[in-house]
Amino acid sequence: MKLDIERVRGAIFDVDGTLLDSMNTWFTVGVRYLETLGIYEDESLGLTLFSMTMTEAAEYMIDKFSLLGNKPFQEKIVSKVGSDRDTIEIAEFFGKEMARGMKDFYVNDVMPRKGAIQLLEYFDRKNIPMSVATSTHIDLLKPALDRLGMTKYFKAIISASALNISKGTPEPFNLCLNSMNLKADKGVWVFEDGLYAIKTAKKMGLSTVAIFDEISEGDWEEAVKLADINIKELDELI
Repeated sequence: MKLDIERVRGAIFDVDGTLLDSMNTWFTVGVRYLETLGIYEDESLGLTLFSMTMTEAAEYMIDKFSLLGNKPFQEKIVSKVGSDRDTIEIAEFFGKEMARGMKDFYVNDVMPRKGAIQLLEYFDRKNIPMSVATSTHIDLLKPALDRLGMTKYFKAIISASALNISKGTPEPFNLCLNSMNLKADKGVWVFEDGLYAIKTAKKMGLSTVAIFDEISEGDWEEAVKLADINIKELDELI
C-alpha cells in the first residue's frame, strides 16, 4: 500500500525488525546467554523478552532462573558489580553484558530491511523530519546506522534502554516529537514491528504502519487490525 505523502508531517522509526534485519539475532540473545550459564531454554523465551528493554529482560531472567544463586552467573556478572549491590544494579550490568555480545553483529554484519534506505531518502527529499524510538542501546545502534549511512536522516535517536524507559509508555515517542518540533497527531507516522509499541502510538493519537517480522508473527493479526497501514516490506510504501 502506497503512503500518501501529503498526510505525513513527521516519521518515527523503530530500528530492529523495521529499519534493520536484526530481530532474529535479538530473539535468541537471552537463550544463548543462558547457555553460557548451563541453563537450556527453547527460543520461546524470546517472545517473552521481546517487548522488554535489556535491563527489564535481565531482571526477568534473574528472577525466573534464580540467577543470583547460579555460580557461573556469580562469576560472570555479580563478581564484577559487587555482591553488595541490589538486584536492579546487577540487572543493569547484566543487560549491558548481553548487549555487548551483540556489538560485533551491529558493527560488521547487520543489514537494512528491504526498502529502508530508499524510504529514508524519499522522506528526506520531501523535507519530512524523522527520528528513531528504539529499545536497543544507542552504543549498539550507532555504529550500524553510521555504517549504513542512516544516521544523517534523524533529528534524534531515542534509546529506551539508555534512558531506562519503555516503548510501552509515551515517553520515547514524546522525546522524538520534541526533537522534530511536532505535536502528537495523525500527521506523525510511527513505523513499527512491535505490537506493544503500536498500541502506545495509537493511544497517543499517532498514525501507525505495522511492518511484518517473522519473530512477531503471532501478533500480526492484531497489529493489522490496529494499525492504519500494514506492510510486509518498506518498499511497498513508495
